[in-house]
Amino acid sequence: MQYNPVLAEKAEIVIANKMDLLDAETGAKCIQVLEEKLSKPVCPVSMVTGSNLDRLIGLIVNTLHGLPSSLHEPVCG
Repeated sequence: MQYNPVLAEKAEIVIANKMDLLDAETGAKCIQVLEEKLSKPVCPVSMVTGSNLDRLIGLIVNTLHGLPSSLHEPVCG
């Protein structure tokens, strides 16, 4: 399968979910390895415990603020 190269130019947020399944040390090491391999920041979260969801929401808001205003228009309207 081939992906559209335009996708590579789009803003993205890398999220590692289910961090509650790992102890703190193992989780931190996994995030570090992911960030090194991807050359991008990774936001560790747990949807079960709610851990780091505030950080994730902040990343989403900041990412959206960085997009051109033409992309802010409602999809359903």
